[in-house]
Amino acid sequence: MATTKTWANFQAQLALELKADAARLSPTDLDEFLKRAAELYGNDRPRVVVADAAATGAFDYAVPSDWDHDESILLTVEFPAGEQEPQIVPDDEWMVYRQATGTYRLRFLDSVPNSGTIRLAYTVPHALSPAANTLPDAVFMAVVYKAAELACESLAAQYAKTSEPTLNADVVNYRTKSQEFSDRAKDFLGRYEAEIQQDAAQGDVGEWDLAMAGGGRQLFHNPRWR
Repeated sequence: MATTKTWANFQAQLALELKADAARLSPTDLDEFLKRAAELYGNDRPRVVVADAAATGAFDYAVPSDWDHDESILLTVEFPAGEQEPQIVPDDEWMVYRQATGTYRLRFLDSVPNSGTIRLAYTVPHALSPAANTLPDAVFMAVVYKAAELACESLAAQYAKTSEPTLNADVVNYRTKSQEFSDRAKDFLGRYEAEIQQDAAQGDVGEWDLAMAGGGRQLFHNPRWR
């Protein structure tokens, strides 16, 4: 899946969606909404990556270098890797173990891999910043809609906290403005949900099918996580 959109593309599209209301928020706030939107999208559609490790006969191995200690989850362990029919190690034969130092290791609980390649499929957070973007182009609008939702929620909260004037009929009715932005936030949420459902249906993005792993696990909740 192509990843060609830049940080500037996200900023420009968010401003386009919010129109004149973008000026009601600071550029810093708008940037934070984009970053948060990428995080929330990652919760709905985690980024799955694959890494190989050489089997050495040990019973435990370091997790990959891009493993996020707070968010990564190991989905499948394949050994030996490269067979015509993937050899998925059953869930009850391995665990991700946290050491006293706070680092994590993959630990084999039954047989020990002596040689060959161990292949791990796991989740890592998406990155969206001026320096990096890991989001596929297919979800560009979904993330922008999520950021727009967050922006409208913020504006709704700002107006809700403002005391409503009672003496000047020409002054903006803040309660009404708060409801307007709340309604817009719901609209952007609906657009976001429609986008990710459409992308999943088209095969551009999707959930990791753990039924194929043979362990009977629920999505992203490994029973041997420690």
